[in-house]
Formats: sequence, structure tokens, C-alpha cells
Amino acid sequence: MQRATLEKTIYGVSLIGVLVVVHLWLMVDRGFDRGCFGFSAPTAVVECEAVIQSDAGSLFGISNAVWGLLFYLGVAGLSALVAFSTGFGATARRLRHALIGIGFAYSAYLVYVQATQIGQWCKLCLISAGIVTVLTLLTSWQLFSKQPDA
Repeated sequence: MQRATLEKTIYGVSLIGVLVVVHLWLMVDRGFDRGCFGFSAPTAVVECEAVIQSDAGSLFGISNAVWGLLFYLGVAGLSALVAFSTGFGATARRLRHALIGIGFAYSAYLVYVQATQIGQWCKLCLISAGIVTVLTLLTSWQLFSKQPDA
């Protein structure tokens, strides 16, 4: 995969992450009145709501939805810098690698907490974790392979 294509893919995937997190934020605001995805009647205890309201639903008192939005916007912003900046591109790429690594570790921790402590699964959270995993794979590919600049 050429570098330009990879950069566009990382940027696009991060924007999909923004959409997922904004959707999650809207569902939280609505109290999951139509289930996790907003299309069906909720069960007595909506799994997404149980996960979001747990102790793992926030970090430093700030909702994980806010952290997720900041994460995906940060990845998108750094990707734009990588694509359009000549002097700051390499630094932006390293910062993006670090940010995605931290995001992957935190996502893995949250999946672990859902599995072992909460016993319920937030489907939107799992989709977000999947997106972070895709970003991790893409940046790992970039980090560990030789790619043409064009």
C-alpha cells in the first residue's frame, strides 16, 4: 500500500470513529431509549447503559465518549498534518503512533473490564475498540514496512 493511500485510509477510519463516538454520545444523552444503536426498543437493562454508567465509563471524571471524541479528532488532525505538512509531518506521524498506541491499550483495558467485571457488552464501545484496532494495524503496517512516498 502506498504511503498516500495509507494516510488517507487512517484519516478516513478516524472519521468513522468520530461518527461512532458522536452516536454513542447521542444515545447516552437520550438514555438509550431505543437501545444501543437507537433503532430498537431497549431491554430492561440496556447493556450499553450499564457499561457507560459503570466505574469504567469515565476516566478522571470525564466520560469515555468525550475521551473517544478527542482521540479520534486527534488522530484525524495529526493525519492531516502528516499529509499536508512538509516540516512537521514526521513528528506528527510519531505523535499519531503514540496516540494510537495509548488508545489501543485503553480500549483493550475497557474490553477486559466489560468481560471480567461488568459482564455486559456495550456494542458501540466494541465497535470503537474495533476501529482503534484497525488504526493500530494500519499504523503498525506503516511503522514496520518500507513504503514508497508517492
